[in-house]
Amino acid sequence: MYSLEDIMKSPPKHARTIFFHHTTCARDKNGTVTFTARQACSIESAAKLNINQDVFVLFAAQVGSLSNNPTSPIFKALTSYPNIYLRSVNWYNYAIHTPAQEWVKRDIILTSPYYVAHLSDFIRLVTLYKYGGIHFDLDFIIQKSLDDMPANFAGAEQSDVISNAVFGIESNYIGHKIIEMILREHTQYYKPRELLPHGSGSITRVMQKICHRKKTLEMMPEFCWGFKVFPERTFFPIPRWSWRQYFDTNATALNETLHQIKESVAVHFWNSFSQYRNVMKSEPRNVYRFLAEQFCPKVFQASGPYF
Repeated sequence: MYSLEDIMKSPPKHARTIFFHHTTCARDKNGTVTFTARQACSIESAAKLNINQDVFVLFAAQVGSLSNNPTSPIFKALTSYPNIYLRSVNWYNYAIHTPAQEWVKRDIILTSPYYVAHLSDFIRLVTLYKYGGIHFDLDFIIQKSLDDMPANFAGAEQSDVISNAVFGIESNYIGHKIIEMILREHTQYYKPRELLPHGSGSITRVMQKICHRKKTLEMMPEFCWGFKVFPERTFFPIPRWSWRQYFDTNATALNETLHQIKESVAVHFWNSFSQYRNVMKSEPRNVYRFLAEQFCPKVFQASGPYF
């Protein structure tokens, strides 16, 4: 058994790294790092379609150790990819030399009933401030290469909301200035008892100031320092209130949803709503299973009768 390396000691070597951030206690009864099948699917889809980019999974909670001889089929599936790296994060040390350094020392985030969600929102900002790259939440399946994505981008979730579930920032120049503004806004206006103003709220408010536009469709790169706000269909082709479409086994419904998402770079599955909707491999195919079989085939195969 050996411990996860700290990202501060073993950082990314490339400016265009793909990041996932895990802020819950992800270890099994033996103290070994573990993933759900769906989390692992997100990670595999990123690594599989972007072989020239490194994929870093950062753990901000106590997650135990790694085994020299892992027995988990899902863990074996992920570690078969040479471009996947697992790292730990000490978020106090992580914030040193960032605009959030003094804010972290106040421990105000620990008073929040939404501590896990707020920590996730915060850690991703620090990561992109320090290294640049692309962040994805762990409830996406990526279905296209990210090689041609612009240096600085995010995706609209609604007509007046830019999501922080996926966004990319260059490690210097304009991108670094933008992520610094978002990080400062996030900490300055942080309210531990409120869930919604943070995360997507911070990036939306900053981009509205930069672009001098309120609606995402009006946020053209020429108004936004070159920052690209993709339309909802790019990452959120199905809105949250229609998440059940992804799990509908009706053949007609399946084909209609596949048509809706065919141009999407990645597909968000709204884990806060769909996490308890198990997919039995023996049941008729649905959209989620269809995409998993294509874009995270090793994890899907390793996941057992449920996915």
